[in-house]
Amino acid sequence: MIFPRDVFKATSKRHLSSLLCPTHADYSMALKRGWFATGAEALADFAGLAFGVPDDVAEETPITRAELEAEARRLGVKLDSRNSNERLAERILEAHAASEGKG
Repeated sequence: MIFPRDVFKATSKRHLSSLLCPTHADYSMALKRGWFATGAEALADFAGLAFGVPDDVAEETPITRAELEAEARRLGVKLDSRNSNERLAERILEAHAASEGKG
């Protein structure tokens, strides 16, 4: 598996919440705490489906650079075009951790 990696929880029949896991240990812990490896699994769990996912559930797509940059701006993380997506994701995680420590 490649990290960081997202895990998912359904917040409604068609909406997901995601959590970015930087390491395999974080990923495993999130799965134990009720998060799902795919959006389709999370939506199926929310709907109480035991035998699959609804036909209209779209395939999950990887997070884009634009989404990473939007989250970085929201958190006040300095953007640098020289950073890879992985490095930007790490900086976003660091900002999340810092903001949780303040609360």
